[in-house]
Parts: sequence; structure tokens; C-alpha cells
Amino acid sequence: MYHSANYTKMTDINATLKRAYRINVLDPESFGINLSMITGERIDRYKRSSKPCFFLRRELGQNVDTLRDTNQYRHCKLYKDGYLDYIAREEYATIEDWVADCGSTMNEVLYGFNKFDNRQTYVSLQRLLDNLDPVQLPETDDMRDLNEFMTKLSTDKLTLEDLLVNTGHSIKTYNQYMNQ
Repeated sequence: MYHSANYTKMTDINATLKRAYRINVLDPESFGINLSMITGERIDRYKRSSKPCFFLRRELGQNVDTLRDTNQYRHCKLYKDGYLDYIAREEYATIEDWVADCGSTMNEVLYGFNKFDNRQTYVSLQRLLDNLDPVQLPETDDMRDLNEFMTKLSTDKLTLEDLLVNTGHSIKTYNQYMNQ
């Protein structure tokens, strides 16, 4: 089990990543974190052409053709109920399974963009985890209901902007309600 230094009771990395992916319905691929703020690099131009992904430290400073020739070029993203290495076209139940298949270790996993331009547009998996959920909220009935609600929104491919809010005296869109 891979533990974040900031959590004493973090259960499972896969559950943490899937939860962050589910609850960030507006931008699930980035898990709701701002990579630009963490790395100090502008990544707006990268997000237009591709989505952030998991990759391995061994890619850094390498040539993409060399990595392909030696089967070292592997990228992974959350997919369905597991992970998809869209380069190798393989599905994995856990990120640990993907890392093992790549012949690497969890400490080598990076998240973000590797455009082979020597810019640090990625973070370590540890840093991603540290930024995902710095405060553990207590498990209450309201939190369970909210989590179920966000999961249903995501499953139905809806966003918060699709919601209407009954204020007691009028019906407002989510944006109208939040901006009042």
C-alpha cells in the first residue's frame, strides 16, 4: 500500500484517485488541482492538445522514438473502473498493476504532461496525493449523501451548471445561486 506522508489513515491510492476524479465533474482529468500553480509552469497550451496522465520518471530527458523502440514509453489514465495505458492499449485494475507491468516502482510515477521539451509540467504521484485531499472530512450522513449526489452527476454526465436551485422563493441556476 502506498501512503502519503501527510495522511496517517489514507486507505488506498486507487480509491483516493477515483474519488478525486468522480467529485471533480468539471475537470476530472486534472483531479481538480491546478498543475500550473503547483509546478510554476504555464500548462494552458498543453491542455488544449492533450489531457494530463500518469507516466514514469524514466521518460524525462529522453527522446520519444528511443522510448518507443525500447518499450519504455507508457502513459496511463483513469478509465472505467480501472486504468488504461493508452499507448500499450492495456487495461489495469490498479495503478500498482500498471507500474509493475512497466517494470517500475510507485516512487517513479509522475502525473501531468511530458511533451519532451524539458519543462516541468508534471508532479510526483506523492505531490498529487498531497494536493488532492489535504483535509480529511469526517464521514457523516450529509457527506455520504453529497458524495452519492456527485457520483450520480458524474455518471449521468452532468455538471453543477446543469443544476437548478430552489431558494424557497425562486428557482435559480447554479451559477445564479453561487453569484448572488
